Amino acid sequence: MLPLLLLNIAVPNPTCSKCKIRGNISAADYIKAVNPSAWIDYAMITHFHDDHFGGMYKGAKAAASGQYYLTGITGVGDRIPIHQLVDRGYPDYN
Repeated sequence: MLPLLLLNIAVPNPTCSKCKIRGNISAADYIKAVNPSAWIDYAMITHFHDDHFGGMYKGAKAAASGQYYLTGITGVGDRIPIHQLVDRGYPDYN
């Protein structure tokens, strides 16, 4: 069991033609390499920046359902099931 893993899921500048690696993909690949489970028990977004919760930008890949983009935590969750996404501020977000 992996007790705790902290990752920063950074998104490279979407207008940068040399920036090929997306943070969510490299984070998911790293988690798969060190976590023996096929899922993540708990995930938490530390703060509300688009590189953490996800964002919309030119070139962002959409999920198979087309309902969201695969950036930030949504991109990780698309590659590795997340059982519980902890929302640290609902409903006030203060």
